[in-house]
Formats: sequence, C-alpha cells, structure tokens
Amino acid sequence: MKKILLPVCMMAITVALHAQPKVYINLNSHNETSGEPLYDATLPLNYNTAYTAIKEIADSVISKKVKWNFQSDVRFLLGAIKHDPKSVATGNTNLLKWMDDSPYIECDPHSHEGMVGGFTYNYADVAHLHDSLGVTNRKNAGGFKIDGLQNGSDWQDFENGMTCVKFTSAPKWKPNVMWGGSFSAGVHNDMNFYGSYKPQSRTNYSTHVNTNRVACQGNGCSAHFTDTTDENRIINQLKVLFTNVHNGTYDANQYYTQAVQFDCRDVNKTNFIKRLCTILDTVNNYVKKGWVEWATITEKDQYWRSSSGLDSAYYFLDCDNLPASVAAMKKAENKIVISPNPASDILSITSEGEKIKQFEIYDMTGKIAFVDSPALQSYSLNVKAFESGLYFLKAKSDSGALMRTKFVVY
Repeated sequence: MKKILLPVCMMAITVALHAQPKVYINLNSHNETSGEPLYDATLPLNYNTAYTAIKEIADSVISKKVKWNFQSDVRFLLGAIKHDPKSVATGNTNLLKWMDDSPYIECDPHSHEGMVGGFTYNYADVAHLHDSLGVTNRKNAGGFKIDGLQNGSDWQDFENGMTCVKFTSAPKWKPNVMWGGSFSAGVHNDMNFYGSYKPQSRTNYSTHVNTNRVACQGNGCSAHFTDTTDENRIINQLKVLFTNVHNGTYDANQYYTQAVQFDCRDVNKTNFIKRLCTILDTVNNYVKKGWVEWATITEKDQYWRSSSGLDSAYYFLDCDNLPASVAAMKKAENKIVISPNPASDILSITSEGEKIKQFEIYDMTGKIAFVDSPALQSYSLNVKAFESGLYFLKAKSDSGALMRTKFVVY
C-alpha cells in the first residue's frame, strides 16, 4: 500500500479564520428508521406529534440564532411527504423545507439503509427524498459505519457518487461531509475527535488523502443529551472546552468542531425542550464573549476547506489527548522527544527527565498499534510495519507522570 506523507506541524485553521481560537459548535439531531416509535411517521398521528415538537425546537433555534443540523431517515421523510399540513406557521410549505430555508437550520440525510414498505432505501434515496421536499442543503451524511458495510453499502461510495436503490433514475448523490462515524463494534462506538480530514478507505481510515473530496468532520467529545441526561453535565463539559480553548490550555493549532447531539425520540418528553434550551442559552453566553461560534456542518466544512494550509495539513485531535491543564501540557512537551518526525524507519523516543516506565501508541481510530514497558531513558522503535498516518504516544514515567505526544509515519 502506498504511504502518504503527512505533516509534522499543523497550521492553525483558527488563525486563518479568526485571530483568537474558537470552538465551532452546532446542534445536531437524528431520527431513525426503527426503534423510535414516535418517528414511524408514515402514520399520520405520529407525524403530527413529531411535527409539533420539532416546530417548537425550530422556533427556539431561530430565535436564539443557533445552528442546527436536522438529520432525517426514511420514515420521517415519507411522513412529511404524505402528512405535512403545510400550514401558515411554516409559510404554507412542509416543515423540512421551511426549516432548511432558514439560515439557522440544515436538513441532512441519515440512513440505516433498510427496507420500508417493501422497498430498500440507501443514503442516496434518502437524499432524493429531501429533494422531493424541496430541501437544498443535503450534502452531509449523518451517521455511518467507519470500518464496515451498512446493509451492503459503503461510505466510500460517497466519493464517486452513490446510486439510488429505490429511485434508480435519480442522479448520483455526492455528499461533501460525513459526520457521526461509528465503528462496527457497537452502535454508539463513535469516533470522538475535533477537526476535519479526508479518510483514505475503510481499511486505512486514519490516513488523510487531500485529493479526495469527502471529509470526515469531528463531533468533538461526546455531548449526547438524552431524556435521562443531566443538562448540567453537558453544560459543565462545554464550559471546560470553551475555557480551555480560549485560554490556551488546549492546543491553539487545532480546529475545534463540537456538536450537541440529541435523538428525536426524546423531543416530546416532559421538559426536554426546555432543558435543551438551557444548554443553548449557556452556549450563547460564550458566543457573546467571542469564544464560540455557531456553525452548521456545511459552514464548518467551508471554513476548513477555505483556510490556509489545507493542501499540506489536516486537523485531528482525539478527545483522549486533551491535556488537563497548561502545566500538564507543558510538562508533557518538556519531558518526551520524538525524532525523526515524520519517520519511516527507526523512531527515537527519549525522555528528558525520568525514565519511561511504559508507553502505548495508538492510531487515529483509537486502536492500539504498539505497547511496551521499557524502563529506559531512550527507546528505539522500528515503524516500518506501521501504516502511514498520524499516531499518538502516551507514556508514563517512573513517578507515574503522564506524557503525551504525536508523530507521523510515512
């Protein structure tokens, strides 16, 4: 397999966009083909119930100037086509078109590639249903399997265009962004990272290929709000992120793409919308400070693609690699040295202070690539067998201090 040279230093996209690093955040939601009784929206009563709750959230989002990606599967879209009242409240058009016409909401396809009403629908078919409803912003794929097929379909088909299964005469669908990637081992085993990059393939997902079109965008560290989630936990988590990016605790040379995710199964639960709005109001307090910016998935992608450095850099920061404090970050930087970087043969790992008691190396997907317990000041590692890409090293010293760094293999 041909290896691709990746950059050692990542230019700060936030410098290209704004002088002060920011967190780019959106609200994101899914409704599913199955498992969410409210959203078997092919039934008129279910669609009407869903319509009322979704319209209430949309009104709040617009009034608060929040950016929301509303991601719909087959049943909800078929329900919208058949049962939407097209009321004065939505400008005498259907709910999705009314939302998508707003500058604050994007309506995206979300698919489990299943059979509904005797027909099989893939992502391209779901995108075509959005077309049928007059939705224009459907260049984002919401939720996909990173390392496996989804009922026979593969996200790699997005690159050249995916052909519809149900609507065979429709043109190929060519999305630009994939959001909410999950490993096949576990439904909610999502890839939690900040930034964007263009993955090569299912078998070499951690390698960035700049000539590709389709980018994977990070959802940040998980901020999944459900009916049973304490909203204060989400609020406190976001406050830590906003503060640490603003004050430099977290690396400024990164692109911080965060999302607050909810499932449409919860929207009609008691006080759910009110509690969700509490989270949105908290984010807006930091928007006023200039620390945070609301941006849809499309807007984040446009920011990234138009920034300087894209031809030679991508942006990726795994949530497991966030330093606890400025002191911890500096300690890690001062304690361990990697050379050469990038490497293709022998990599030297040296501790400037205490001996390295143990370390582990893992790739961008979080999979362990190498583990050892050397108890040495300096260690030589042959990386010839490593796939090309970005790797993270987490080491522990004799005293138990954690040291983190990253390196590139080409």
